[in-house]
Amino acid sequence: MSEIIIMPKRDNTTYDELFNIINSAHAQNREKNIVVNPDMTDAEKLKDSVSKDDTVFVAYDGERAVGTATAGFVTGTRRFVKGKKLVSLTHLAVLPEYGGKGIGKMLCNAVEDYARENNIDTVELYVRENNDAIKLYKRCGYVGAAYFPRKSIRQYAIYMLKKTDGTKLSPSVTVFYNIQRAVNKIRYKYH
Repeated sequence: MSEIIIMPKRDNTTYDELFNIINSAHAQNREKNIVVNPDMTDAEKLKDSVSKDDTVFVAYDGERAVGTATAGFVTGTRRFVKGKKLVSLTHLAVLPEYGGKGIGKMLCNAVEDYARENNIDTVELYVRENNDAIKLYKRCGYVGAAYFPRKSIRQYAIYMLKKTDGTKLSPSVTVFYNIQRAVNKIRYKYH
């Protein structure tokens, strides 16, 4: 492995390559029956899910694409960020053979830097409750802000936030998350 470089997607990097990274990274989740993104079935759907205003970051080992993450501008719709301009972190994935080398954290940092460069102080993301990526997001400083069932796939999703301006989220965010999690665990009996 040479030095890993994180940068916006090169023109010669195809969505087939990026889809293969995502598909490979999520193979472990599928083995655990974790539905990551049921609509993401091919490179064309990945490309369609990326807005022209989004920035796709890619981790390169030399010329090889080994990780990816997308940053997009959104307006917050959930409690604590409703109506606020945010950057949404999506499609974070690293090839399994490159796992544990800090590439996921580098991609998170690239998205957070992108938010700061665009004067946006909060990054959001969604993740399934039993997805191992939660450990990465917590290490990177993301905090659970909402917890809700995805009835169509019978799993829980966690909405996470991170401030990029050095301030902390209000403690009420964590309190709300913990209450919502407890209530939903009682109301919906998913694995």
